Amino acid sequence: MSNVILTPYRLFFIDQTDILYALMKDGRLSRVKKVDSFANASADFQNLTGVRFDGENTHVTFVSLDFDSLPTELAPFFGYAYYPTLNKDASLLSLIRADLLSPRPFGVMIIYKKLRKKWKPIVERKSFMKRPVWSKFTDSLFFINIFQQLVKITPAGEEEILAHNVVDFALSPLQTEAACWDGKFMHIISVLDKTENDCFPASALNTFAYSSDGHSLYLSVTLEGKNNMYCIDKASKKTLLLLQTPSLVPFIFTP
Repeated sequence: MSNVILTPYRLFFIDQTDILYALMKDGRLSRVKKVDSFANASADFQNLTGVRFDGENTHVTFVSLDFDSLPTELAPFFGYAYYPTLNKDASLLSLIRADLLSPRPFGVMIIYKKLRKKWKPIVERKSFMKRPVWSKFTDSLFFINIFQQLVKITPAGEEEILAHNVVDFALSPLQTEAACWDGKFMHIISVLDKTENDCFPASALNTFAYSSDGHSLYLSVTLEGKNNMYCIDKASKKTLLLLQTPSLVPFIFTP
């Protein structure tokens, strides 16, 4: 799907019933289609990967954002896997394999390299059960480890810790900045020098994402039984209610 076609859209989101929606810049909301479970976006945010379970295997699927396209299987993996995502040229795949013995929401983040028709695991790290994100520009991957640190890792396994006490995170469009939520406050961190540039209260978040221009954050909030989506200007902290959704929204992204 080309950038020209996507220009009318302000953001995309997936609710807990696995329905993909598009919110247009003029405020109209459009139901796009049903997608597979535990969806994640590709590095360029133009495609989605998801999973289907058949008992002992997880089937990773791939689909574009087009309204009429359907998911196709990318590969099967043994066990339970979540939040698959492809790098910029689809040569690397990352997912989180569930650790069924862990009493906490931990798993194993695995990076696979495509070798002809097979995927070979090349990196494994214990991780928090949150979506990993590929860099748009390199083959680095961002994820939260079991110590709740935001980590940038290469396919060679070289790690760089960017922030601590992270429950969830989002990357700016240029990926020079990360918004890191600790459960009570949103911390705006420089990816380049790891300094904190801003901090403000944020509670009851389901998920969040940067706007396409990087000036705002989109927040999915559930409070007192209501599911709302807000836009907060990072500079002024002015908050705007965008819409109310009938179902909780665990994933927002902006192509």
